[in-house]
Amino acid sequence: MKPLVYISSPYTKGKVDLNLQAHCEVWDELFNDARVLPYAPLWSHQQQLHQPMTHNEWMTFDVQLIKSIPFAACLRVNAEVGKYKQTYSSGADTEVALFRELGRPVAFSIKELYKILFD
Repeated sequence: MKPLVYISSPYTKGKVDLNLQAHCEVWDELFNDARVLPYAPLWSHQQQLHQPMTHNEWMTFDVQLIKSIPFAACLRVNAEVGKYKQTYSSGADTEVALFRELGRPVAFSIKELYKILFD
């Protein structure tokens, strides 16, 4: 069974469309590498478009999800598309802190993720 990896990245800060694009590109790379099973929490963007929730409600959901599902690791990435780069994310910082609190590894690149999981 492949390790389940939670992708953590910016969403609301900066340009949401580019943040989503970057998030999906990371998911796609992980999926195509076929070494892990990536989980893209920003896919919830579709839910937000149709039934909006507050940032606090989403973070409560994310915290419960992370505590409930045995993710093997968190991959914390910046949103980078062309010359666009968004690094700051209070939500991603909260997710990283929770993974560390739970004693689960956090990586900041795909290379580092694979080293943590497979070396």
